[in-house]
Amino acid sequence: MYAEAAAINEIKWLSGLLDEIGMISASQTPPPPPILYGDNQSTQELSRNGIKSERTKHIDIKYRFVTDEISNGRVQLKWISTTQQVADVLTKALGTQQHRTLVDRLMIQ
Repeated sequence: MYAEAAAINEIKWLSGLLDEIGMISASQTPPPPPILYGDNQSTQELSRNGIKSERTKHIDIKYRFVTDEISNGRVQLKWISTTQQVADVLTKALGTQQHRTLVDRLMIQ
């Protein structure tokens, strides 16, 4: 949940920057909401469905922020398999083949 909240903050900042420099025009049809990919299904379910329990009360402020952004359509969450998560090449120790695959995908995008 904390990573989602931080990513959404970055998305909002970048969207504001793009709007400010004229890359996104308010007079045009608004672009679709940005997609935030993640491989943690339980966090995405918590964000989408608002399931709360005693074990999640410590993340209440981040939870509210993330669920508000999703429910208002400002951000979309999509699940991606761990083997396809390109960001893992920057954050995890991976096997040689997985590392090469993700580096190749990172360089193409």
